[in-house]
This record gives sequence, C-alpha cells and structure tokens, in this order.
Amino acid sequence: MDNWYIWKSRNRFVFENFREPPPETLALTLKEAAVWKQATLKEDVPICSTPFLDSSQIPLTLFPECQIDASWHAEDPLSGHGWALV
Repeated sequence: MDNWYIWKSRNRFVFENFREPPPETLALTLKEAAVWKQATLKEDVPICSTPFLDSSQIPLTLFPECQIDASWHAEDPLSGHGWALV
C-alpha cells in the first residue's frame, strides 16, 4: 500500500507538474494503512453452544432428495437435462 501513494505522487509530478510534499504522502500512507488494518481485523465469532447434527442423525423422510443429471456434446448446440425428487 505504501508504494501506491508514492506512485500516485510521482505520477502527479510527471503528468501534472505538481510536487506533493513528502510529509503529506507519508501522512496519507500511514492513515490509509491504519484504515486498512482496521478493516481487515478478524472479529471473534462466538462459539455456538448447541451441537450441530450430522446427516446420520436426521431422519431421511423429512428431506426430499433432488437428483440431477445433464448430457451434452461440444459440437451440438443442444443438451439434455433431468432432475427427480425422491
């Protein structure tokens, strides 16, 4: 990130003949680095107190299963698709 503001300052000098004072470039770099650091901090996620059920504990009759399939050929503009709820 530091190089970005140095690069932008250099481009302003080259293309706009505007010489930005180095302390301003440094201040902006430090400010943006602090903002970036704050934005990328990971928050502590509370641990769920209820255990998750795995699929072997869920009765299968409660949830229908959707089976899908497809077929195609690279040379053919058509394709076939199918699905079934079981």
